[in-house]
Amino acid sequence: MRKTSRIIERHMDQISTLQDLVRLTGSVYGDDIPVVWDMTSGTEYSMTYRQLCGDVSAVADYLTGKGICRRRIAVMGALDHHWLTAFLGIISSGNIAVPLDRNDNTLEEKIGLADLYGIYMDETVKDHENFASSHGIGFVLDTEECCMSAEAAGNGSNGQFIYESHPDDDAMIVFTSGTTGMGKGVVLTNRNIIANTKCGVFFLDDGIQEGGRTIPVLPPTHMLQVTVGLLTPLYYGVTLCFGGGIKYISKNMKTFSPEVMVLVPMVVENLYEKIDLKIRKKLSERKLKAIIRFSETMRKLGIDLRYKLFREVHEAFGGRLRTIVCGGSSLDADVIRGLDIYGIQVLEGYGITECSPVISCNRNVSRLVGSVGVKAPDEFCQIKIIDGELCVRGDIVFREYFRNESETQAAKPDGWFHTGDICAMDEEGYIHITGRKKNLIILSDGNNVSPEEIEGYFCSHPYIKSMFISEHSSRRNCLVASVHPNFEIFEEAEKMDIHLKINEHIKEINRRLPAFKRIGKVVFYDEDFEKTALGKIRRFKYIQENNANAG
Repeated sequence: MRKTSRIIERHMDQISTLQDLVRLTGSVYGDDIPVVWDMTSGTEYSMTYRQLCGDVSAVADYLTGKGICRRRIAVMGALDHHWLTAFLGIISSGNIAVPLDRNDNTLEEKIGLADLYGIYMDETVKDHENFASSHGIGFVLDTEECCMSAEAAGNGSNGQFIYESHPDDDAMIVFTSGTTGMGKGVVLTNRNIIANTKCGVFFLDDGIQEGGRTIPVLPPTHMLQVTVGLLTPLYYGVTLCFGGGIKYISKNMKTFSPEVMVLVPMVVENLYEKIDLKIRKKLSERKLKAIIRFSETMRKLGIDLRYKLFREVHEAFGGRLRTIVCGGSSLDADVIRGLDIYGIQVLEGYGITECSPVISCNRNVSRLVGSVGVKAPDEFCQIKIIDGELCVRGDIVFREYFRNESETQAAKPDGWFHTGDICAMDEEGYIHITGRKKNLIILSDGNNVSPEEIEGYFCSHPYIKSMFISEHSSRRNCLVASVHPNFEIFEEAEKMDIHLKINEHIKEINRRLPAFKRIGKVVFYDEDFEKTALGKIRRFKYIQENNANAG
């Protein structure tokens, strides 16, 4: 009889390090389930949980055998089975993994700050040795060499580890997104990462099952992908389907047929926009509304026909997608409701790198659209609101900023980590994020404006691709809307028309708002705004430009 994921749940207390997770999943799921289905290189490759455990132990023991311990080793390259093996092997040997993005424009600075001992690179870097030496890195990790050495010594796939990890061992240094410049290096321990992995288990509940599939598409430099997108699926005995990242998401969803995906709002909104447009081209508004009414009526009777009625939608997503976990920034509530109509449940959550990262999330069993869900269980996370700011403590909270004691103390002045996010909590425990404390605009008349709140009024407008709100540098109590229009739905000859329509919409919204929250000036950008990998606008760059050109 096939094992179920509930078997490993009985061993939850035995998992306190990533090494424990690798060892136990290798034992529980063994050769019954493929942990990896990889088509990144164009050729199909698969490996079982037992094989992954063996390869990870081979990498770990190779490093231990060379006396490499408590060193910082970068992991740089595409997310595939080689990356996964290197990442887990580094941490399982008592070393510290530092995920880096080859295309990051601050890569040089991050390499210097991390003071790396070694590095793992994929084939996109042609000359590994020269790259390493040019950056002052003395050791290049070759995972294939590690596995061959283990086999030659007769230790292939034994799943044993020479070094025994400890929960409080430093495991990762992850750089924050750095919307105002280069991010800080967040030091996370095994305890932090495992606690957040277990939070993922709590939030997903029955939304993920043994033998299911997911496609990791977000950059592995972001903790949402690491804990919820990689480690939580491993915990459940899920197959990780690698296919070249977000660029090939539509193709890979049809190829791999995932049940669950971890995405950011920008990706979810793009997917929904394409699918919804396709449906509305095929069906008249009247017919679509009739189908939706029929579907909702049957759901109230306990009969779910969404997968049959909207088969075309599900086929575009591979036919099996049921759950999307979404975080990084706020997601348009209309998109959540729209996908729910088609039979795809979106679990919007909230997190921050310093908390490994998930703090709260909606659950399969209980959701409130417009919120970021309920907080993680008390054993992993406690929260309180101080002067409107969400503060956190517990096992998910990072140890320190790497070699930056002053910033660490500033972030945790009273033992609580101050997230910098302004929030409210309702009577049922659902958390609502209303803005960033550092983005808060304090007008000269004493009124406080959260730019994210105002931006939310425009996020679903079809003519607006992206925008942000700032304060005018010279005009008192004047808010500026910086807007990149959605030119895709207009011909070039109609460019002025779209500007007029956006201005009309802004005037309409202004009439509903208090005077101090009204937009006083609009600045249009032909090119989209520079964003972080999670889709957040690097607003401070453009605020400086606006200030320099103010008039």
